Amino acid sequence: MTASLAGLAVTQQLRAALDRDGFAVADRVVPPKTAELLGLRLDQVLDRRYETGVFPDEAYYRPGTTDPRAPRHVVNAWKCDRLVAAVTLSAALGELAAAVFGWNGVRLAVDTVWFKPAGSQAVEYHREFEYFTSLDQPDVASCWIALDDAGASNGSLEFATGSHRWGELQQAEQSDLFSRHRGRNGVHAVAQRQGHPLQIDTVQVPAGGGAFFHGRIWHGSQPNSSQLPRRAYGIHWIRADAELRADRSPRYLFGRYKLAGSTALHESFFPLVWSADGRRSAWIEPFLAGGPLGG
Repeated sequence: MTASLAGLAVTQQLRAALDRDGFAVADRVVPPKTAELLGLRLDQVLDRRYETGVFPDEAYYRPGTTDPRAPRHVVNAWKCDRLVAAVTLSAALGELAAAVFGWNGVRLAVDTVWFKPAGSQAVEYHREFEYFTSLDQPDVASCWIALDDAGASNGSLEFATGSHRWGELQQAEQSDLFSRHRGRNGVHAVAQRQGHPLQIDTVQVPAGGGAFFHGRIWHGSQPNSSQLPRRAYGIHWIRADAELRADRSPRYLFGRYKLAGSTALHESFFPLVWSADGRRSAWIEPFLAGGPLGG
């Protein structure tokens, strides 16, 4: 972690908020022009137009057939478009994330695209951590970037403040609670079961703003009750030295990209974005300049 970023007052404020609340809001994560261009290119990805010719790992939207009220969701859009990847693989943004989370380096795990049309449904409460339990260090550093002005009226991201400190329920018990309660009622049931008060805070930022958040914080969003769509982009980093656990078979995307006979995370799939010792996956710059994905 570089002293220049870690020592800045704004970085210290973000880190203090992250430690206290589980999230830290920033009015500007990327410049407004970058947010505008990112939104345009992600619109193309949602329309299944892929600049690189590579498909995303997941795409929960098909033009003409998906319920128009359903939130549209894509995973690993960075593989589809180099302009998107320039943000996702940004060394500057990765360094900022490392400084905010107090890490010595970050590796890209996955990105997420959330498009909520006008009148769209809520996004259920969840935690990023639960997708990363295949790792020996299942820590997740996340950044949510608003591509449109975001607030309560259009279903912005919201957090159960402080829930990163609640601890864990048994998986069966947690699943039972969410099978019987939806939306905020689900996270309220978790809080009540563990004896914690529930405080919900909604992110309100202009396009280009967003929030850094802890992998164990409960978060979701309410329906978009406005007349305009609400778009957002999420980047999820893991520690630079993270590996797969050796005591279990990997799940989620980590199982898809496991190397034979190894617990290592290959840089072609999980690139090293920034490290305090100056390391960065060598294939990133050639890829952004028009070369092949993964080197």
